[in-house]
Formats: sequence, structure tokens, C-alpha cells
Amino acid sequence: MINRFFAWIDDRSGLLTAAHRALAHPVPPRTGWWYVFGSATLLAFILQVATGIALSTAYVPSSG
Repeated sequence: MINRFFAWIDDRSGLLTAAHRALAHPVPPRTGWWYVFGSATLLAFILQVATGIALSTAYVPSSG
């Protein structure tokens, strides 16, 4: 039943397939965590921009 649920999610979103491709991506030899810092920083920045835009549209200044 759980496998059918994950298959349903993957069929509609493609997230599991994308995650599998990202995890199976070959990494050059003798690279460590420094290899992923660029993409992790970019992801954090995009997330911060998206949440900042969402918060700025919902902000209502008031005095009380």
C-alpha cells in the first residue's frame, strides 16, 4: 500500500524520480562536501527569496 502511494505521488509530481537521479549523479573522485556547497548555497538563497516574497505580500503594518 505504501509503494502504491509513493508511485501515485511520483506519477503526479516526479519528485521521487528527480531525487533518485540527483542521488545517483556520479561525483568526481576525491571530492568531498565542498563539492555540494555551491548548489546548497543556491538552494538556500532561492528558498530565502521565495519565502521573503511570500512574507512581504502578507505583511500588514499596524500599530496595535
